[in-house]
Amino acid sequence: MRFPYNIIYFFRYEIKYFFQRIFRGYDDRAIWDLDYYIATKVIKPLKHFRACVCGTPISFTETEWHAVLDKMIYSMEFTIEENYSIMSAAERSRIDEGFFLFGRHFQSLWY
Repeated sequence: MRFPYNIIYFFRYEIKYFFQRIFRGYDDRAIWDLDYYIATKVIKPLKHFRACVCGTPISFTETEWHAVLDKMIYSMEFTIEENYSIMSAAERSRIDEGFFLFGRHFQSLWY
């Protein structure tokens, strides 16, 4: 007899999260795993930006800028896959470098 109660309980929270997404643009579940949420929102525009980039920051050539964008994309993709338990020290360094570059060049991500 617990089955109907579980459906009602689940449905109640889905309604709550629906209204949170309407009014805030995100729901409480996004806060539980914020790194994953941000990575899923950033990865598609970042890949599109990489494909369509028509300029570079002054300190980069086009090849260097693409390499920097590739490192950012790799870090976001790794975060979405969540393979943290099997990550080596070298892998962790590569991920950290991508996030560092994302933060450092955040204001360079425009056409």
